[in-house]
Amino acid sequence: MFSDHPHPDLLIIGAGPAGLRAASTAASYGLNTVVIDAYDTIGGMIWRGMNGPFQDLTQTLPSIKNVEAMAEIQRFQASGVPFFGRTRAWHISDDRRVFVTGPKGTSSLSPLYILLATGAQERPFPFEGWTLPGVMTIGAAQLLLKASATVPAQPVWLCGSGPLLLLYASQLQEAGGQIAGILDTSRPRSWLPVMRALPKALWYGGYEVAHGISLINRIRREKIPTFHGICNLRAHGDGALTAISFRNPNGRDCYVETPCLLVHRGLEPGLQAARTAGCAVTCDAENGNFQTIHDCWGETTIPALFVAGDGASIGGAQAAIARGQLSALRIANQLGKLNDNALVRQAKHPKKTLKATSTIRKLIDAVYPHDTSRFTPTDKTLICRCEAVSAGQLREAIRNGLHVPDQRKAFTRAGMGACQGQQCAGSLNAMVAQETGRSPETVGLYRRRPPFAPLTIGELCALDEKAG
Repeated sequence: MFSDHPHPDLLIIGAGPAGLRAASTAASYGLNTVVIDAYDTIGGMIWRGMNGPFQDLTQTLPSIKNVEAMAEIQRFQASGVPFFGRTRAWHISDDRRVFVTGPKGTSSLSPLYILLATGAQERPFPFEGWTLPGVMTIGAAQLLLKASATVPAQPVWLCGSGPLLLLYASQLQEAGGQIAGILDTSRPRSWLPVMRALPKALWYGGYEVAHGISLINRIRREKIPTFHGICNLRAHGDGALTAISFRNPNGRDCYVETPCLLVHRGLEPGLQAARTAGCAVTCDAENGNFQTIHDCWGETTIPALFVAGDGASIGGAQAAIARGQLSALRIANQLGKLNDNALVRQAKHPKKTLKATSTIRKLIDAVYPHDTSRFTPTDKTLICRCEAVSAGQLREAIRNGLHVPDQRKAFTRAGMGACQGQQCAGSLNAMVAQETGRSPETVGLYRRRPPFAPLTIGELCALDEKAG
């Protein structure tokens, strides 16, 4: 599959904003670069559909920075960097061999450097009934909208908190969809951190702040029913969603019939590849996310392995572009293609961009603070979907002294399924922290083992002799 590029200077996993800018930057310094992505088109989640059959719709959606996105896509296309779509990386060995599976089979590459630009994932939001058909995440619904112009046929309920909820609400309305109501799970916010973060955010990102306010005002103008501070969310139905129930701040239980509920609890960096490769991680207490430990260039605790974009730290498209550029510059520097003085000069602009986006991120974190105290799944709630392990079973294990993640995994099977804890590790971490009073970082996450992406026996057996 990679017969023309078996030993590239740089392999980039992920073709979103970070991966595209890293690729075009690396190519400009003469680095032999290859980009792979699990999807068949470039753009990542945030620019999904920008150059596809539904690009006319995607490019008109609120918050899509058309000019910026198309400029990055065209810059990448002009760079000549080969792109391999529908190609999943599933293992990174100690000697930096990367094993992949694509349309032409299973193979491996041996790059000098690896850049993980794998993006973010939605933080799981388990509650009773969340596995029913008719319940899905807002991020998944947004992807359907961008990639295939799919709009729910009936008015939908949105539940959760964070800017993505407001953004999707606006995009859905723009595409002709209808919103039945919004259930805001945010706690009453403290305005002091917001006021502290606001001046710098206005200075460095006044447009972004104004855009966020406009999303809120649009919901108000449309007079969409909104319930603030709700809890005790449940989804009801026999085989499919038929209704939801929740408790409002006044203690009143509400019941609403609906066939569709979209939920969101924020984003977290995708760590599967980095953790399986052995990169050290840490927990950011401010936003509650685990993230890969890396320096200002994106280099991890494993030499020659870099992370960029939302897979490094949640920041959005502009931050991802800057991080991808910085990583590529540093790799070019380490390969002798860019001297130290030139590196400092070329890094000034992306570092300035990162400073601006970080001030906006601090405001977002202040407006939507991470709150584990509201994460109280009932004993009946499934936490590990793959192995059907409930919160009650896990609480019993925790109270019996199983506080180490891998102990709970061995005794309850939580995290042993196809996703290897991708969907339940964070929830389990929060539960143990609550039950024991320990910090999330002290509790830790499951130990990851290869493969870090789903792999069939047939694909594994298809490894050619050179890859084996």
